[in-house]
Amino acid sequence: MDPPPAPPRPSSALFDVFLRLRPSPAGPARFLSVDEGATHITVQPPSHDHRRRAVERFAFTRVFADDAQQADVFHGTGLPALLTGVVGGRDGLLATLGVTGSGKSHTVLGTRSQRGLIQMALAVLFRACDARMVPVVVGAPALASLAQADPTDAHLTTADAWLDRLTQAQAHAQPDRPASRAMTPTADGSRVSAAGPARAQLPRPSTLPQTPALADLALVTDPAAEYAIAVSMYEVYNDRIFDLLAAPQGRGKPGPPKRRALLFKSTEQSPDRKRVAGLTKLICASFDEAMMVLEAGLFERKVAGTGSNAASSRSHGFFCVDVMQRPKGHTGPWSASTLTIVDLAGSERARNAKTAGETLAEAGKINESLMYLGQCMQMQSDNQAAGGAKVRSTTRLLLPFHVLD
Repeated sequence: MDPPPAPPRPSSALFDVFLRLRPSPAGPARFLSVDEGATHITVQPPSHDHRRRAVERFAFTRVFADDAQQADVFHGTGLPALLTGVVGGRDGLLATLGVTGSGKSHTVLGTRSQRGLIQMALAVLFRACDARMVPVVVGAPALASLAQADPTDAHLTTADAWLDRLTQAQAHAQPDRPASRAMTPTADGSRVSAAGPARAQLPRPSTLPQTPALADLALVTDPAAEYAIAVSMYEVYNDRIFDLLAAPQGRGKPGPPKRRALLFKSTEQSPDRKRVAGLTKLICASFDEAMMVLEAGLFERKVAGTGSNAASSRSHGFFCVDVMQRPKGHTGPWSASTLTIVDLAGSERARNAKTAGETLAEAGKINESLMYLGQCMQMQSDNQAAGGAKVRSTTRLLLPFHVLD
């Protein structure tokens, strides 16, 4: 068994940027080559109409070849170090960026046989904190103290209680009510009604992919601390923020249910930092509970088929894990850090995707938001260059790349 790839070496860059090549049905692309050291690619586009095109060379923190496995990407992007930082009190961010159909959701959510980065990260976190997790039940002082410490005005409850309410709401729902959104694919590729799942409809954790297990990876945690882990999910759809774990208003009544948009703003506990306010956050007692929450949230995400991708994400999906800790045996305040993994919607051309109507409007918003993201990243990079070296950010940007035929 080959050892995992070495994590990226520390640098002064504001972002670590990785490129993952997706296998092409036509075989390896002759016009793209990965340079020795796997940190650069050279692109020599094929000539058309006898016109020469410039040869370009691009640099990355690391390039993953088209035969790279999910575990290779997990280790090679430095996710273990990112998780160590989160357990130690530092926020971490990993985002996937690329054109539609390039493999972003595949990398983040995995397949029927392989875990994605989200599942692997959760498995490592729960294994590290399991022995010192605080039992949290509805009405217990621990839940009240966690809610008081949260700076985002979140609706905090336990995953177990939330899943039970999900089942009760489904039992009272009208069976002939139109679905709130189109049929959406789950992580394993199957399709279900987006009217909302019941707990019994969610896949059993034992039926979900078990590999890569990463059993040999152990995070260092504070033996004098106790932990709680909260999961939240939201999407940015047409420039509006929607909670993927909140029940739409009007569910169980005639007509399609409505979703209430959330605000990105400063809150009373975070006057100097804007946050998504009012999210549903679920305290998960185990990895299995976190998996069921993930599957339930995916029912609500906006997905549609286009000419470029049969299951195209029409929103930017955010998956957040809050790791909260305090000295063992204390009843004082909690400190928290957040791991955020983002599955950005893919940019697309209307001519290739054959979009029209609602999906065309969605594509316009997606492309516009990605343009603004690029401008923000460029401004931050320019500001860092003008101000000299700063504290290294724990930000990873992963670019799945589909070699077009």
